[in-house]
Amino acid sequence: MDISGCSGYSSGIAWAQERFEQIAGFAPPAAGGAEYGELSGSDRARWDEAAKILGRELGLAERRDDFMEIYIGSRKRTDRRR
Repeated sequence: MDISGCSGYSSGIAWAQERFEQIAGFAPPAAGGAEYGELSGSDRARWDEAAKILGRELGLAERRDDFMEIYIGSRKRTDRRR
């Protein structure tokens, strides 16, 4: 689901990506950071915790990975060359 062209969501997405970086200490995949599969074990743990905190702050139900993908990217490996 691509909502990047919707201006009402753009500032929320930017905020979520910045907030993720504040919590995790590195940028999420959706903001140019490393893919989840490329992270070390300790960075994956920080990614998981940052996603959990961010999900709560956004008011998302736990395990709503479909919405989190919009904001920070996916835990699944993707091909960035597209």
